Amino acid sequence: SVDLAAAAARFVWVQIPTLPFYLMTTAVQMYLVNRGRPIPIVFVVLAGNALNALFDWVLIYGHLGVPALGLTGSGIATATTRLLMFAMLAGTVWAFGLHEGAWIPWGKHAFDVTGWKQIAKIGMPTGITYFLEVWAFQIATLLAGRLGKVELAAHAIVLNMASRLAVIGGSSYGGEIKKTVFTVLNAVLPFQNVLPMHCSANVGG
Repeated sequence: SVDLAAAAARFVWVQIPTLPFYLMTTAVQMYLVNRGRPIPIVFVVLAGNALNALFDWVLIYGHLGVPALGLTGSGIATATTRLLMFAMLAGTVWAFGLHEGAWIPWGKHAFDVTGWKQIAKIGMPTGITYFLEVWAFQIATLLAGRLGKVELAAHAIVLNMASRLAVIGGSSYGGEIKKTVFTVLNAVLPFQNVLPMHCSANVGG
């Protein structure tokens, strides 16, 4: 519906300015994981979830003297949480010196075309795959939106539940095994000087 589309647009627009902070938070998380220091991420994510729930309670429903903003309030809560999570994670890295010994000074090697080609060779297929995967879900969401508000909400709930089944032990969900193994490897392999990567390859064909 027109009203639902307008509300969704407001929800997205208030979050756009914080997108760079979301990307930087992801980069810092990957940096810490591959240095074998995932613990700060756990605490920051837990704190972020708690703050987001608090901000949602205040901004969506109107508490502590703040007017009820509904879906727009949810977007503001998410945007604010993104900013705070980046600040907490970056502050932790700086305060505890987790960045020491990891920075390689800029030099001619940084502009070596061969290195950039290797990065592109690995990154482009991964990026395209991720792009197609994301848009497959987004197109399904757009189609669900044509059915009605209730159907769209049900679709979103099902997708969110499915994406979190990995944390339910014994659910017999294939992703449970895959993602939990990845979690263990991301924690263990860096200590063995091995870079864990989420990828797949077919041999033969």
